[in-house]
Order: sequence, then C-alpha cells, then structure tokens
Amino acid sequence: MFGFFLIPIFWWLLKRLGLCGKTARRFGLTASLAIFCGLSVLEILAFAGLLLIRVQNISGTLGMAAESFVSLQEISTPESGFAGFFSRRLNALPTLLFLFSAAGLAFALIRQTAEPADDPETRTSHPADVFCAFMILIAAALVIFTEFFYLRDLFGTRMNTIFKFYYQAWILFGLSAAYACGELCKSLSGLKKAVFSGIMFLLLAAVMVYPVFCASGKWNSLVRKQTLTLDGARYLQTSRKDDWMGAQWLNEALPGIVLEKVGASYSGDNLVSTFTGQPAVLGPVGHESQWRGGYNEIGSRNDDVRRIYETHNWETTKELLDKYNIRYVFIGSSEKSAYNIQEKKFERNLSRVYQSGGCTIYQVY
Repeated sequence: MFGFFLIPIFWWLLKRLGLCGKTARRFGLTASLAIFCGLSVLEILAFAGLLLIRVQNISGTLGMAAESFVSLQEISTPESGFAGFFSRRLNALPTLLFLFSAAGLAFALIRQTAEPADDPETRTSHPADVFCAFMILIAAALVIFTEFFYLRDLFGTRMNTIFKFYYQAWILFGLSAAYACGELCKSLSGLKKAVFSGIMFLLLAAVMVYPVFCASGKWNSLVRKQTLTLDGARYLQTSRKDDWMGAQWLNEALPGIVLEKVGASYSGDNLVSTFTGQPAVLGPVGHESQWRGGYNEIGSRNDDVRRIYETHNWETTKELLDKYNIRYVFIGSSEKSAYNIQEKKFERNLSRVYQSGGCTIYQVY
C-alpha cells in the first residue's frame, strides 16, 4: 500500500543521513531499535500470558479475554499458537524493520537541527526538510501502531483501526514522497538522475493501473454525455427526486428528530439524517452497534420504528412518537418499500406539512 511512497522517502532519508551529526544518527536509530524490541517483547509476553490463562482455565475478565483471543486466532494448542505467531511475525519482519528504520532516520534528521554536523559546511536545517521528516515519522508511527495495537470493535479484529489510521498515513507518506522526489531530482544529475526518473516513472505507471480501470465507469458516463460531478448527492436528486425534495424541505425546517427507514449499511437509506443533519431514531444498525459498543443502547428502536409505521393503533403510535420525541414522520420511497405503512392514522391525527409526488411529511408538534 505504501511501497511507491516509501521508495523515494527512504532514498531521500539515506541521502540526507550524511548531513546529520553522528550523535543524531546514533540516537535516532538506537531509539527506533529500542522501541521495536520493547514492543516485540511486550507482544510476546502478552501472547504467552493469554495462552497460559486459557490453558489454566482462569475465570473472570482475563479468562474471557483469553478465550476471545484464542477463538479469534483459531489456536488449537499452545504450540500451534506460538508457531503461527512467530511465522506471521517473521513474514512481516522486513516490512517492520523498514518502517522502524524510516522512523529512526526521520527522527535523526529532526534531531540534527540541535546537533553539530560532522562537516559544518554541509549542515542544513531547512524548515521544509524538518517538516517532511515530521510527516514521515508520524506516518510510520501510525502504521507501526496498528501492527501491535488496535481499537477493539464488534468484529474483534484490527480491520477498522487499519482502515482509519492508514488514511492518515497514506496522505502523510504521499506528501512526503512528493517532496522527496523533488529534492532528489534537484540533487541528482546525469546518469543518476536518469536512472532515478526512470525507476519512479515505472513505479508510477504500475500504481496508475488501478485508477485508470477504476475511472472506466466515469468514462462511460462521459461517452453517454452525462454530466460528471463531484457532488455525492447528485444521484439522489435524479433517482429519488421526490425524497430529495422532501429532505431539502426538512433542511430548512425547525430542528427535530425524524422518523425514517432504519438504514442498511452502505446504502442510500437514512437520506434525511445524512443530508440534513436532522437526527433519526436509528441509523444503520450494524454501524450504530459498533459506535455504541453493542446493541444495548439501540434496544428496541428498530422494531419500534417499524411498529410506528405499520400499527393501526393510534395510541401505540402516539406513545412511541412521544417516547423518542419525534417531530417529523417522513414517508418516502424507501419507507414504502420497507414497511406496510398505515398512513391513514397519520392523516387523521397529525399535520401534513409537505407533499410532493411520492414523498409526504407529517409534523407531530
């Protein structure tokens, strides 16, 4: 994922290393090695401790953690667990050492501003170099962090931690690589510059394969003379025009909780709360459960939303409307496709404040 960026970054760091004082170089690389060894020892101890707790059948919180860990790692015996652990770490060792080395070199470059260089005439403390080194250090730390720690969610894996942290690392590495390429091109000449430019061109051509094929859908739209746009809501304005107009009306209305279809993950549901900021009774259940640490807080909201739409009994409906302090009842295409809506009760007891095509909005108070 970061290979294209790390090649010019590491090349530039090695070239800049000669401008650093011995103390800075030694301190940066030693600190990096010490952190790597410390984290590795901590990880081995934690791994061994959890396996021991599982083997000893210790109860309580630690026992539950060990049971979850063993199940997640699909460990059958302590021996197979350790074999798998060391096998995975050995496979990842070159990458880890590369990242720790990059972090150490970046730290050395930062520290050299406070240390005398071996040759004072070649010493530089250009702010752009230091800023780039800071970006490299932070990006490497973000990637390294996810190799040893993760924020546990309902999946029990580090997928979401990587997902979020790698975004930041990718941006920082990308900016650093762009600066490194520019600096290297300025410092090289002749055959060396030609070789460097050729290598970077080939690498860039390789990583551009994905965006070229990814853009084929947009290109087809261009061929069909459809308007290309960066507006992520444009598709709703054409495919669900009535719903979109209703959402725009709510965007200008007094704030209040909106009753709308409970969203499915990665869908066009929860249109109102997504594009207006008006809160819904419940968003996508899967993601809500992750954000809130389980289903306890969600409670019966999913069933209650369905009950409000589908029940014939107005007393039950009114009780649930009051329970969630709902101000607006939104009935659009998604709601009609998901629920058997009993709209007559809303017509008899609430004020219809918006009507356009297949979209209707009722106001409770």
